[in-house]
Amino acid sequence: MSFLSVLAVSAALGSLFFVGLVDLWSAVQITVLAGLTGLVALLVVQTRRTAAQIRHLRRGLDRQVREVAEIAGENRAEMFGRADDLTDRLDSVAESVSELRTEMSGRLSEVQVIKTAPVHSRAVS
Repeated sequence: MSFLSVLAVSAALGSLFFVGLVDLWSAVQITVLAGLTGLVALLVVQTRRTAAQIRHLRRGLDRQVREVAEIAGENRAEMFGRADDLTDRLDSVAESVSELRTEMSGRLSEVQVIKTAPVHSRAVS
């Protein structure tokens, strides 16, 4: 698009040069300035377009960050709930083990230990 505008300006200046209204040096300067003006305009348009795309991407990224934070919060709450449940289960297992130890300590008084193998007192006699 910029090339077409430079071509149009060059053609207009070429016709003015051949008619004799503009000298060669002025025609070249005007063509170069028109080209630079077109490039600056193109740069401005591309910069605005890029800025709009960046704003759009930032909004999308912010939305995704909020969703991830929400999911992480839900997962954290579920994890703490499960940890509490596991702690309760471990406490009940510890109580069961404690009760079994007290029961076993009562039974060990009836059993004699020879070397490392437990033998019931009736079997020894």
